[in-house]
Amino acid sequence: MLSQRIFFLIPSFGGGGAEKATVQLANYLSNFYSSIEIVVLDSTGPVKQFVSDKIKINDLNCGRARNSILPLIKLLNKKSPDILISSLDHINIIAILAKFLIARNFIVCPTIHAPISQQPLFKNKQLNFFGNLIYKLLLRYTANIIAVSHGIKRDLHLIYGVDEKKIHVLGNAVVNLADINTLRQSAAEPNPIQIGKKFILSIGRLAPEKNFENLIQAYSKISDEFDEDLVILGEGPEREKLIGLSIALNIDRRVHFLGYISNPFPYLINCSAFACTSRYEGLGLALIEALAFGCEIVCTDCPGGVREVLDNGRFGRLVELDNIYALADGLSCAITTNSIRGNELNHHLEKFSISTVGQNYTNFIERISS
Repeated sequence: MLSQRIFFLIPSFGGGGAEKATVQLANYLSNFYSSIEIVVLDSTGPVKQFVSDKIKINDLNCGRARNSILPLIKLLNKKSPDILISSLDHINIIAILAKFLIARNFIVCPTIHAPISQQPLFKNKQLNFFGNLIYKLLLRYTANIIAVSHGIKRDLHLIYGVDEKKIHVLGNAVVNLADINTLRQSAAEPNPIQIGKKFILSIGRLAPEKNFENLIQAYSKISDEFDEDLVILGEGPEREKLIGLSIALNIDRRVHFLGYISNPFPYLINCSAFACTSRYEGLGLALIEALAFGCEIVCTDCPGGVREVLDNGRFGRLVELDNIYALADGLSCAITTNSIRGNELNHHLEKFSISTVGQNYTNFIERISS
């Protein structure tokens, strides 16, 4: 077993892609490193059930990021990790500040999961201006930054002026592709929504950046032409607004909001098409999973890493962002197409496998530790 003590810092075990990817990565690395621990501000959330028994969970029990700096410093002083890998912008700020304020010598590696240019740190414009200024300075003085995609790396360099040599593209970990055929077989059960219909699937947090409003509007334009219903998996602050929109468009009986589902695989294997309508995506964990299950995909050509996932449209349809008519056409084409991709898709998916991404991280950890 390798000797480095590696800590991961995330806000909670919520059902977001960053939290899910962190747990999958930590589980993989726990097979090779003697000490892997996860630090959370709040230990609740559906992803917690997937944490390996080999991993210790440290709950700071402080709720919000602004309350976490002192508990985090206390924990780091006590446990002395060699490397701290953080995820999500507010948490990255806290991790870097802790590095500057603590007496212990450890390496901090903030992970950027979404384009800096596309998401504000704070809702208040004045606060956001100063927050971005502080974040920019902190990242510029950080020796090792992890980006989940090359799109994120370019954005970070162009917007914040971070030296490209400091930015390491390591990817996002997904299911073990060696087991994908087994997963496909286990997921091949009767229609999981039990309505006796085919369906278009989309997965993500019900929040503005996922742009489900456009998806529902686009679906309304083709709903009379196809038997497929629309199924959306995920929770978030826009749930009631989106339900109201489906009612206003008179398609509420055909749009199903099923909440967070810990195992989306039965839905992925049964859907007629998978839609990703995000305004931006770091890499898109659900998008990679949909690709792994052979879904017909339509995706907005948004900033971030979706072009890397779909190989510039080779493995899915890219449509113009915020163009409802182009999205509706893309959905129609996806429903009526049955692509056969075979070995070329499996070869492409290898770069997103847990073994490949895990090895990327192992090599990175050994390199920065030497």
